[in-house]
Amino acid sequence: MEQNASATFLVICNSTITLRFFENHLGENTHIVDARNPEIALEILSSTKIDTVIVDEEVVDGSPVDLMSKIRKTPGYASAPLFYISSSLKRSFMKQMVNAGVTDFLSVPLNEQELSEKLEVASRKQKTTQKMSAITGAIGTQTITAPKERVVISETALGKIQKEIEAQGSMNLLMITIDDAEALRPHLRSQDTLVSLGSSKYAILLPNTSERAAKLIATNLSEALKTEVNLITEQTGEILKEHGRGHLIDQLIAKKGKSA
Repeated sequence: MEQNASATFLVICNSTITLRFFENHLGENTHIVDARNPEIALEILSSTKIDTVIVDEEVVDGSPVDLMSKIRKTPGYASAPLFYISSSLKRSFMKQMVNAGVTDFLSVPLNEQELSEKLEVASRKQKTTQKMSAITGAIGTQTITAPKERVVISETALGKIQKEIEAQGSMNLLMITIDDAEALRPHLRSQDTLVSLGSSKYAILLPNTSERAAKLIATNLSEALKTEVNLITEQTGEILKEHGRGHLIDQLIAKKGKSA
């Protein structure tokens, strides 16, 4: 699998076989940094520019959820692609890991095709990091300071998000109806963006998030907030179009149609 020449991967594992797998399949143009334990990995993240992080379950002695949270809290890694290798992925565990910031999972035994498909998203994300930063700047810092206050972003910002969907294809969107928007805050990741649609309806933009992870996030929100949360579909797309977000929704549905 060919990668951008500047792409640097941090592989956190204590298995020579696992490390060799990534050396053989990530491509000659990538640079791989390996760490034998989480402590060394966190030191590397604090001092080295890493584009993608891969964590093997075998190297985690304590709570993997805590480790994912520590990685996300490291300056510069709030939204970097973060993959977790596991031989047993129970639904409840996956939900916790997604909430802690995991982008997606790699199954054991490691498979070249799965690796290529899932890391392709990471490769594209590296090329558009600066563009995504520009989007964040266009959106601005959205803070909910009162339960009834709504978060609104400009059509210009939405237009830039639309372009990123076309280029990157790794953004998903949730639809939620809730009276108290303040209740959403503890459940959103740092990279997520809340868009007010009026009448207590909100869209949640999930950048760099696989569809499987987005479904888990939707389930978590639904259970925590006792309200319905939908992953974008043609039906929810029609609802959003009524609120003037048609150009964004059309693109999302088109991308999903191509990947179906």
